[in-house]
Amino acid sequence: MGGAWDVDLWQKDSLSLTGQFALSTGALHAKDRGKLTNIGDGSTQVRAGVTVDQQWSIGSGYAYAGARGGYVFKIPSTFDFDPKYPADDLTYGIHIGGGNKGYQASIFVDGFQRLNGVDYPAPASVSPMEGFTALKASQMKVGINDSISWKDWTLSGYVATSVLAKNNPMDEIIGGFGLSYLIQP
Repeated sequence: MGGAWDVDLWQKDSLSLTGQFALSTGALHAKDRGKLTNIGDGSTQVRAGVTVDQQWSIGSGYAYAGARGGYVFKIPSTFDFDPKYPADDLTYGIHIGGGNKGYQASIFVDGFQRLNGVDYPAPASVSPMEGFTALKASQMKVGINDSISWKDWTLSGYVATSVLAKNNPMDEIIGGFGLSYLIQP
């Protein structure tokens, strides 16, 4: 639960720099943060970052590239800051791709690096409830996404897999798809 805001910081032709700010909370599922099946770490997060994007026209199509970086400040659900579990994260990503006549595809790298924590398995000094949130984790995924649009409809999908990880799944494959409809103003 939370909100996100984008702020256009700078633009020249088809090169843009955008700032992002987000606030979210995992308070509703914080009581389950010690379970392997829990979604998230139960923390309240303040996120800030920047994205740079460039697009080029190529014949009847286009190519694009971009990068992003961010910082995630985490407020533990216990409000205990000594030690602070989970620690803050650095996030990053790059993407390159292109499109033509309603079809678009790109490849991407997406990852995070937790700035502090313990190695798996967590030592006995870490409570079982904090067993996963206390880990000094990192993960990098590589993937592809694509979309096809016709009239006001767009069908999109992506798939990615872990290529580097520490105290996090190395055999993870994720994916998703979506269908959207544009309501004209």
